[in-house]
Amino acid sequence: TVDSFNGCADRIEKAASPENMVAALSFAADEIDRVFPAMLEVSKSHPDWGKTPPPEIKPLMDEFDSSYDRFLVKGLAAAMKVANDNPDNAALQEAMGRVNTALYSR
Repeated sequence: TVDSFNGCADRIEKAASPENMVAALSFAADEIDRVFPAMLEVSKSHPDWGKTPPPEIKPLMDEFDSSYDRFLVKGLAAAMKVANDNPDNAALQEAMGRVNTALYSR
C-alpha cells in the first residue's frame, strides 16, 4: 500500500497537463481498487494500529501515514484543483469520478 500510494502521488505530482492528470487518476483508481480490500481487512483486524501500533509495526505505520498524506491528502487536493480548473474536460471529470468511486464505494 505504501508503494502504491507513493506511486500514485508521483504520477499526480508529475502531471503537467489535464491529459497527464487523466492518466495519473486512472492509475490511482486502479491502485485503490487493488490495495484497498487488503488495507481495509488489516484495519478491521487491527483497529488499534492506526493510533497505537505495536513497536515492530510502528516504522511501517509511519511510512503508511506519510504515503497516505502524500497521495490521499495532498495529491488528491492537487488533482481536484486541476479538475475544478477544467470543468469541461470530460475525460478528466470521469477519471476524478473513478477515483471518488474507488475511495468511497466501500
